Order: sequence, then structure tokens, then C-alpha cells
Amino acid sequence: MLPAPLIGVFVFLFGLIIGSFLNVCILRIPSGKSIVMPSSACPKCGHLIQPYDNIPVLSYLLLGGKCRGCKTKISPMYPLVEFLTGVLFFACYCAFGISLDTLKWATFSAIMIVLVFTDLRERILPDLVNFTGFGLGLLLSLFMKPTDGTALWLSRHIFQFLPPDAVLSLVDALLGAAVASTSTARRLEHIVEVAAHIAEGDLKARVQDGGLDEIGRLGGALDQTARQVERSFAAVRSSQRQLETLLNSMQDAVIAVSAD
Repeated sequence: MLPAPLIGVFVFLFGLIIGSFLNVCILRIPSGKSIVMPSSACPKCGHLIQPYDNIPVLSYLLLGGKCRGCKTKISPMYPLVEFLTGVLFFACYCAFGISLDTLKWATFSAIMIVLVFTDLRERILPDLVNFTGFGLGLLLSLFMKPTDGTALWLSRHIFQFLPPDAVLSLVDALLGAAVASTSTARRLEHIVEVAAHIAEGDLKARVQDGGLDEIGRLGGALDQTARQVERSFAAVRSSQRQLETLLNSMQDAVIAVSAD
């Protein structure tokens, strides 16, 4: 067995490598590009980045933060994402050791890094990243011990036996996702209401100023925003219905097994 400090070093280095991949995700996913091909290249001169120039953090320092081909400055975001991922992976190892908890929280950290930096750059949270995180969360829940207790409490009041830990953990994860989506939908509705009041006040002010052209543009922008929000609400409600259907199906299956 390797010493714990040495394992921690390997975990940190592995985090740096994953961070390099996360940079690719941050740059390519919003534009719909493949995260596998083609190879990374300088966005200005097209110079392909060689393996010796793609060493996380170190290559950035050795190149002085510039492209080897055209000497264009490289965004400090790249080494920042790599170093941050390494630190978070190391922190997960220090907190949980070699365990599934470390894998779970390291995966969560990586997904959050992609979402945060993508949001800072593009002002969007890509569905591909969100749904991937949702799927990985449900998958990992099958191998984790149930800690929330909600599914256990429900099973004690509904069934005559306790389902396996994997089922309890999965139901806890689904319930958490359902509650989170409901809370998010309510917050979005509140934000839209506040924005509508602000826009109404802005519209009245422009009417008083006689800015009819600007009123037309404002009305068009509001209509477009309303349509986008409506689609977002529809997607959230659809996810809620799917979660409810899945939970009901699981409950019916467990009742049928208990009846037999």
C-alpha cells in the first residue's frame, strides 16, 4: 500500500489532467463542438498543441503564457481550471480517503467547474453538462449508502419491509432532484415577475418620454424573453413529471413484490 501523502500527490496530478479535459469541455460544449476531435490548437494561428506543450499548468509557465507558434497570449483560465481541479480532487481525497465518496465529490467538483466557468464565459448552463451530471449522480447513488433518510422514512410507513440500500439511495437522489427542480422553478417565476414589474415601469417612463421606437424594441425583447422563459418552465415541469412517473412506478413495483 502506498503512503497516504504519495497517493495524495497522484490524486492532485490526476486532477490536473482532468482539469485540462475540463478546459476542452468549457470551450467546445457551448458551441456544439466535439470534445474528442480535433486536437487542441491555437485559436488565432491554428498551431496544433503538441503533447509537450499540453502539460497542465507547467506548459503554461514554461511558455510564459503564450502560444509557441504566434506568441499570442494564452488565457490564464486554462491553468486556473487545471490547478483548481487538482486542488479540489486532493481535498476530496483528504476528506474521504480512497472511497466512493471521493469519487462522488470529485465528479461533482468537475461538473461544477465546467458549469461555473461556462456560465462566466457564455452566460449559459449547457443541458449536456446538466443532464450528464444528473445521470452520473443517479448512477453513483446506486453504490452509495443512503444518508438522507427520506426514502427510509417513507419505506417504513408504506411497505412492510425495507428495500435494499441501493434502492433507498436512488430514491433519495430522485427526491432531491425533484425538490431542487421545484424550488428552481419557483425562483424563476419570482424573477420573471420582478423583471416584468421593472420592465412595466421602464415602459411607462419611455411612454412619457415619447420614445415609441424604443418601446417597440422593448416590447419585442420582452416577448422573446417571455417565450424563452416559457420553454424553460415547460422543460422543468416535464422533468418533474418524469421523476414523478418514475417514483410511482418504483412504488407500484415494490407494492406488487410485497403483495406476492
